[in-house]
Amino acid sequence: MVKQGYKLATSMTDATVIAYGFKDKYNVYHVTHFSKKTSTGGSIAKWGKLEVMNSKSTTPYKSTSSYGAGYLAIYKK
Repeated sequence: MVKQGYKLATSMTDATVIAYGFKDKYNVYHVTHFSKKTSTGGSIAKWGKLEVMNSKSTTPYKSTSSYGAGYLAIYKK
């Protein structure tokens, strides 16, 4: 993300991109996907050519989700 001109954001208010994932038993973080924060406070993520998810939240996943329970890092341009 840094190579694309993004910096770590200090709050979700400042964020434009959200990285989701999980931490394994060795404390290694694994990013599973990214989403873009919308102007209404939600998020939009896209996988491949067809699957798009719009959410009214920036943390739309259950704690047991394979996509990751929450965000690992937030970025801003």
